[in-house]
Amino acid sequence: MTLAMTLAMTLAMTLSRKFVRTAFRVCAFAVACAAMLVTAPHASAGPRAPEPEAPMHRGMELVAKSDMVIRGVQFAKGSRVTVAAIAFRDGKPATVNLELKDGHVLEAVPFERVRRDFLTLDGEVRGAA
Repeated sequence: MTLAMTLAMTLAMTLSRKFVRTAFRVCAFAVACAAMLVTAPHASAGPRAPEPEAPMHRGMELVAKSDMVIRGVQFAKGSRVTVAAIAFRDGKPATVNLELKDGHVLEAVPFERVRRDFLTLDGEVRGAA
């Protein structure tokens, strides 16, 4: 082998080692940054806020949990009503107008009563949009 070939091979091996080391360091740095970005918001946020509630909205269909009477109207378990309107007080739902299947409307039913005695088709009534 000539001196030029030996120098060329030595230079190539040195450059490839530096390239591999540099590439490894860049990858390790990228993984460390990604891990910090993923975990940082959760670690620094403290206690998590509760999950958003499923909102009640006009036109939503509700199902009675049990037999009950509201303002002289009897509901059997499983009876369905539709939310006709929602009245708010101080930014929170206060009363709900419930439309019966025959077209009659029960006005100003307290929201807490609706929340307690009715379910949405997906689960509990929790809030209002």
